Amino acid sequence: MAGQNLGGGRPGGIDNRSSSAYNQAGGPDQARGGNPNQPQPDLTTTQGRVIENEARARRNDERQVRRVAGEENVEADEPLLELVVERRSREPSNGPDLDGNTPGGLDDGTRGANGAGGTRLEDRSLEAILEALKQDGDVRLKALDAIGAVLTSSGSAREKEKDAKPVGLLSEAPIALGDPSGLQNNRVDQRLLNVVRLGFHLPLSLCTNDAIDAVRRKPSLLQCKNQHDASGAKISVVDVNAGWPDEHDMSSEEWRDAWTNYLLMLPEVLASEGVERLRAHHDFLVRQPNFTLCFPAILRFDVAVRHNYFWGRACVPFFPGSPEYVAAFMQQQNVVALEAATKSAWRGADTRASTSFRAPRVQPYERNDRGWSGDRGWSNEPKRGPPSGGSSQPFRGGKPSASTGPLCLICAKSGHRADRCTSTRLPNSTAVYATSANGRLVAVSSGAELCKSWNASGRIPCQSDSFESELRRWGLEDRFSTVSTRLRHGFPIGDMEPILKTFTPANHKGGVEHMDFINAYVNEQVALGHMTGPYSRAEVERILESPFRSSPLSVIEKPNAPGKWRLIQNCSFKDEQGVSVNDMIDSDEFPTIWGTAAEVADIIANCPEGTQMASLDIDAAYRRIPIYPAHKAYLVVQSEVNHFFIDHVCPFGVTSGSGLQGAIMDAFVALLDVRMWGPNRKWVDDLLNFRFPCSGRDTESWSYGHNIQDIFQLAGFLGVPLHQEKWSSHAFQAEYAGFAWDTAEKTVALAERKRLKYLARVVNALQTARDGSARLDFKTVQKLNGTLSHCAFVYPRGRTFLSGLYAFAASFVSEHATRYPPKSVVSDMKWWRETLSHPSAKRAIHPRRPLQDLDLWVDASSSWGIGLVVGNQWDAWRWSKSRNQWHTNGRDIGWAEMVAIELALMTLEELGVADADTLVRSDNEGVVRAFRRGRSRNFQVNLSIRRTEALCMSLNIAVHPVYVNTKVNRADPVSRGTPDASLTRMKTSFKLPSELSEFLIHV
Repeated sequence: MAGQNLGGGRPGGIDNRSSSAYNQAGGPDQARGGNPNQPQPDLTTTQGRVIENEARARRNDERQVRRVAGEENVEADEPLLELVVERRSREPSNGPDLDGNTPGGLDDGTRGANGAGGTRLEDRSLEAILEALKQDGDVRLKALDAIGAVLTSSGSAREKEKDAKPVGLLSEAPIALGDPSGLQNNRVDQRLLNVVRLGFHLPLSLCTNDAIDAVRRKPSLLQCKNQHDASGAKISVVDVNAGWPDEHDMSSEEWRDAWTNYLLMLPEVLASEGVERLRAHHDFLVRQPNFTLCFPAILRFDVAVRHNYFWGRACVPFFPGSPEYVAAFMQQQNVVALEAATKSAWRGADTRASTSFRAPRVQPYERNDRGWSGDRGWSNEPKRGPPSGGSSQPFRGGKPSASTGPLCLICAKSGHRADRCTSTRLPNSTAVYATSANGRLVAVSSGAELCKSWNASGRIPCQSDSFESELRRWGLEDRFSTVSTRLRHGFPIGDMEPILKTFTPANHKGGVEHMDFINAYVNEQVALGHMTGPYSRAEVERILESPFRSSPLSVIEKPNAPGKWRLIQNCSFKDEQGVSVNDMIDSDEFPTIWGTAAEVADIIANCPEGTQMASLDIDAAYRRIPIYPAHKAYLVVQSEVNHFFIDHVCPFGVTSGSGLQGAIMDAFVALLDVRMWGPNRKWVDDLLNFRFPCSGRDTESWSYGHNIQDIFQLAGFLGVPLHQEKWSSHAFQAEYAGFAWDTAEKTVALAERKRLKYLARVVNALQTARDGSARLDFKTVQKLNGTLSHCAFVYPRGRTFLSGLYAFAASFVSEHATRYPPKSVVSDMKWWRETLSHPSAKRAIHPRRPLQDLDLWVDASSSWGIGLVVGNQWDAWRWSKSRNQWHTNGRDIGWAEMVAIELALMTLEELGVADADTLVRSDNEGVVRAFRRGRSRNFQVNLSIRRTEALCMSLNIAVHPVYVNTKVNRADPVSRGTPDASLTRMKTSFKLPSELSEFLIHV
């Protein structure tokens, strides 16, 4: 039969190299041209020319790849052959005859639809056909359908393609050995095979029996996306992450099934030596003793190996069973074993902390220490401090208990070194993976040396045993169960994704220009024991037993401190895949308490006469936090080119940093509070300690239950590094959170140094804007927005001069954009410049009434608008634009739900509510959490939170958002335009700010 390949091979004239199988790096090259021994296509037929053109196009693509790779003397591209449209016999019909004499028909190739003077239809159609044939899959079929619609008025283009291209009968493949039935129920979809052919990693989660069956029943489950292959060409490939389970979450049974299907698939995409290599890798893993117990490490190691192997079009060989291979596997087992010893306690305590220690940035929860009450016993509780006999020096060094000792790197227990370890089991009963031989730490199975520097923790002052004993003594070990463990073994920075490739970007321009400062800094950190180095890239990879990544450094001048510099480690810098270190971290997993200005004001408003405050500061708070060893690979520092330093403590710039240092500070504050040395409030590294008088009626006769030396003594015992200079003894005035507080007069003002700093920020912004003739960037506007919102706590009237700035900030469509400030914004900034040019005004602090329930409910819907219910009344605002128009630039349903809370506060202001604690009910849990935290990842939500906070501060209102189910939310029908008939209308008259009036209309 014409066109049939009788030999069962590929048609002649086509590149017979296997384009689906990977070549091992360093393997033999294969012929690029056709095989002369294969039958050649008949170039006198359209079918033969199409086949030849496909082969030539593929060879031309390969030549281009060779040119891009730098290869010289690459032969010229082969021209594509012209296709000849063949006549086909058709059944008689009443329709037009395609004979060239009918308009739109085809003749012998010399005339087209436009006649002799027009463009030949053949020329135009052949060009379109050639482009269509270069496509794959659905794209090709759709293109041919479109072409068919032009060439003829009836029939399917797919049918015409079959008619025009006689491809012959399908031939059977050879019968697979061991499978006489020929039934393959678990055959992986061809689209997934193409993922591997193109040089991408195929997760085993798509190769399980369930996944294969699901795709067979519903092929549309495999979604495609556009991305670039190893050569940089743009391609369409299956999105292996779109709705499919994470490969790291597979069970051992799913993994075994997936590997069975994976091995059946590999010969179709991989050369035989590669198939055998991966089969040996699989066999090594399944033969591991205690397979089920070791499976978490096996799975993680397996994913990493396959990721590294399938990295581009050429696979880099590895050698299962070699010493290096076994050492890498043992290292992975060590990592998983250490995680298993700490992770369960970490997760449990963090869950408890997230419920026990949820505190908002500005609006606090109800606390038990609000104000003072005689029956609360602040002053009557006897003084109970740490064991006596210590020095009265503020910074007495912590003395380890008798049980303190080095951490063994073999059994993970304290009290002895690895060279004296006799244990054969880890704390989780797993067999140890390492032993000591001639002073070296080596793997049990292979004898390969393991690097001890990987587990270095740096010199940290906090005493884990002291914290553990004190927390147990005061019954706080359940609330802070992970603190002592993390102080010993390091703090995880997040749930990090595996590093598959070393990434070391160059430092920013600001860093390169101040290399002397960077070198001085890293040398200082090495001297302090916080870093080790310098190392080469290869040395870091050997020490950490993995690829690593560094973040670019920059140096900036400290504000209001000319000549003083600050090092910035940009952990938000993205790699080639568009992912940064901070992108992998969810800061919500690291909760901590924030002592807000509103809380301090509440304490002062209710405190008794004679109350005093002391301010303290933690010295280099972040640089006292040891990092979990497996996460040091994400925090490597590069000073000069190929000069790397391994950082053993938390750097500035990592998103979870505030939560990490907050974990220790939360425990320290709890130990102060439980002694009745408080109340206390903290903000990052600042601590404000209150004390109430125990007895006396005037300044000379007042006595107190503790003093500043007691706090320093406890800190010394625990190893908490209080700053030796940045502290003030108990007095009636103190600075905290940028404000100057006075317990005697019960007032608050801007701290003088902060006033000057904020004034300089406003002046700089005005100078940059040049009265509106120059642009401002989003970062400047956002920082100015936060600064002046902060100032509104002292200047309630200043909220009026923030509305234009809020609207201006909301108008940015990108964080990298710049915009001209409106004249109203420039005018408002000038008001702030004039106000901040004078010594700060003092705002009187008034007590708030006890928490009250005004029966306030809010809700928002995408389709209609926003509604609220107060008691038995309702009010509403509907969208003035379609959803597609308002649902842009970060404005989504979360933003709408936050605006609902903002409108509720405006309603309370109109109703005359002030000096109050009130509940607000919402059915959006994400917004409730964001408002409690005082921040969101959505900048439009952040702006709404900031506007609401400014309103709360000016009215002295504390809002307590509460989550309710949508089914019971009384405002839900209102937000859909159908309020309950039992409610009456409440018509408010306040004017919406411009950033809201653009999208909402009061009903």
